[in-house]
Amino acid sequence: MGGGRPGPILFWFAKRRRNPCGMLLFWRPSSVRGRWGSGSDARPGPCSGQCLSHGTIMEDDATQRLLTHRGGCHCGAVTFELEAQANSKVLDCSCSICSMAGYLHLFAPRDRFHLLSGRDALVTYRFNTGVAEHYFCGTCGVKSFYIPRSHRDGYSVNARCIEPSTLGKLEVAPFDGGNWEKNADELPPLPGPDVA
Repeated sequence: MGGGRPGPILFWFAKRRRNPCGMLLFWRPSSVRGRWGSGSDARPGPCSGQCLSHGTIMEDDATQRLLTHRGGCHCGAVTFELEAQANSKVLDCSCSICSMAGYLHLFAPRDRFHLLSGRDALVTYRFNTGVAEHYFCGTCGVKSFYIPRSHRDGYSVNARCIEPSTLGKLEVAPFDGGNWEKNADELPPLPGPDVA
């Protein structure tokens, strides 16, 4: 079954709801799992394209869409944007540096992290294997993000440094970073392009 509109019988038995501009939406079949659609994704509706949900495929749970989060260090010299879900799983690592700082890891691919300001304010710290690049603000000392040795093609952002206005529920999972080599295989992979 393709990703097109469901047949007339399926339409009438499908769960239905209205989007903010009033157009009736239907639940798409499993070929486009977990998404709502208007039936004509190319045509704007009564909202003239102003409704965020009209004419686009929406997630059943809006918290699963990628949102742009802003964050930074304490003094404001380092600022960044991050594309991630509102509800995210973060890791509470028990390694020496993370436990001392209270760091909550939110992993992101490089293309979803954008340093807005403060590149010149960053100080780099390396220890142990020297692979991880820990970036601290040279003014206030806060580590709002870094390049971890587990995910060299991405970033770990400190969820505590993200502005709370766009964050939903954070599921905090413990990670035994004190025994990093033994437990590194348990780390989740970076979110892929299918998480949107």
